[in-house]
Amino acid sequence: MNIKQVLVIGFGAILSAVGVSSIVSNYTTLFLEESQDWVLHTYDVQIKLKNIEKNLLDAETGQRGFIYTGDETFLEPYNLATQMLDRNFEILEDLISDNSDQVMNLQNIKNLSQQKLNELAETIQLKRAKKEQEILILVTSKKGQVIMDEIRINLDEMHEIENQFLDQRLQHLSVAYRLIDLVNWGTLVVVIFVEIMTIVWINKIAVNPITKFSSHIAASSSQIAESVEEQEEIAQQQASFINETTATANELGTSYTQSAEQADLANASAQETLRIVARGNTAVKTIRLEVINVQEQVEFMANKILELTEQIDKIGEISDVVRSIANQTNMLALNASVEAVRAGESGKGFSVIAVEIRKLADQSRDSTVDINNRVLEIQKAINGTTQISQKGQESVQTCFQITEDTTQTFEEVKNSVTDVVHSNQQITLNLKQQLIGVEQLIESITSINAGANNNASALAQIGESIQQLNNVALELKRIA
Repeated sequence: MNIKQVLVIGFGAILSAVGVSSIVSNYTTLFLEESQDWVLHTYDVQIKLKNIEKNLLDAETGQRGFIYTGDETFLEPYNLATQMLDRNFEILEDLISDNSDQVMNLQNIKNLSQQKLNELAETIQLKRAKKEQEILILVTSKKGQVIMDEIRINLDEMHEIENQFLDQRLQHLSVAYRLIDLVNWGTLVVVIFVEIMTIVWINKIAVNPITKFSSHIAASSSQIAESVEEQEEIAQQQASFINETTATANELGTSYTQSAEQADLANASAQETLRIVARGNTAVKTIRLEVINVQEQVEFMANKILELTEQIDKIGEISDVVRSIANQTNMLALNASVEAVRAGESGKGFSVIAVEIRKLADQSRDSTVDINNRVLEIQKAINGTTQISQKGQESVQTCFQITEDTTQTFEEVKNSVTDVVHSNQQITLNLKQQLIGVEQLIESITSINAGANNNASALAQIGESIQQLNNVALELKRIA
C-alpha cells in the first residue's frame, strides 16, 4: 500500500464519519427542536388556562365592586376581563386542536364561563335597576359559586393532562440532548482513531524512504551549490554590463524625450499653419465674392448707360422736330408778312397763317414738355449711374484691403513653415544622437552574450545534478 492509498483511505474514513455524524446530528437537531416546540406549546396552554381563570376572577371582582358601591368605574375589570376571555378561548382552541379530550374539556369550560358571565351580567342589571332584594336572593343562592367550582374542576383536569404531556415531552427533550452528545463524542473518537492510524501508515510507508533518499538529495544539492557560486560570479559580470546598458538606455530615453518635445513643437507649428491657411482660404473666397459683386455692378452700370444712350437719341429726334417746326414757323411768318403786305387790310390770309402759327406753337410747346420729361429721366439715370459707380469704387477698395490681408496671411504661413523646418532640423540632430546610443547598446548586448556563453558551461554541470535529482524524484513518485 502506497501513501496515496493510505491518504485516500484515511481521509475517506474521516469524511464518511463526519458525513454520517452530520446526518445524525441533523436528525437529532430536528428531533430536539420539535421536542422544544412541544414543551413550549404545553407551557403556552397552561398559561392560557390560568389566564381564563384569572379573567373570570377579575370579572367577578368588578361585579362585586359595582354591587357594593353602585359606581360604574368598578366595572372596568369586568369589561376588560370579558374581552380578554374570548381572546384566550380562541388561542386555546387553536393550541389544543390536535387533542380531542382537551377540546371537549375546553368546550365545557367555555359553556360554564358563559353561564358565569350571564350570572354576573344579571346581577349588574339588577343593581342598575336598584332591585337589591333580588340581588340578595341571587347571591345567596350560590349559583355563581357552584359554576366557578365546576370551572376550576375542569381547569384542574386540563392542567393535569397538560402536566402529563409536559413530563413526556421533557423526557423526549432529555433523550434528544443525550443523543446529540453521543453523536458528537462518537464522531470525535472515530476521527481521532482514523487520524492516528493514517499517521502511523504514512510514517511507515513514506517517511522512512524519504529519509533514505534525503542524503542523495543533499549530495546533489552540494553540487548545485557549487554551480550556483559560479553562476553568481557570472551574474556579477552580467550585472556590470547591464549597468552600462542601463546608463545607455537612460541617455537614449533622454534623447527620445527631447525628440518628443521637438515633435510636439513641430506639431503645434503645423497646426498653426493649418489655421493660417484656413484664414487665407476664407480671405480668397471673400475676394471672389467681392469680385462677383463688382462684376454685377459693372454690368448694371452698362445697362444704365445704354438706357441713357437711348434717352439721348430720343432727345435728338425731338430736337429735329423742334428744328422743323421752327423752320415752318419762320416760313409761315414770312408768308404772313407777305400776304399782309399784299392784302392790305384783308385779314383772311393772315388769319389762316395765324392759325397755322398757333398749331405749330402748340406742337413746339408739347415737344418742349416732352423734352423736359426726357431730360428729367436722363438726370435720374445719371444719378443712378453715379451711385453705382460709388459702390463699385467701394467694392474695389474692399478687394484691395482683402488682398492686403491675404498677403499678410501668406507671409505668416511662410514664417510658420520656416519654424517647422527648424524643428525638423533639431529632430534630425536628436536622431543622430540616438543612433550613437543604439551603437553603445549593441556593444553592451554583445558583452552580455559572452556572459551567456559562460553560463552555458555552468548549466551543463547543473544538468548533471538535475539528472540525479530527477532519479530521486522518480523514486519518490513511485513511493507516492
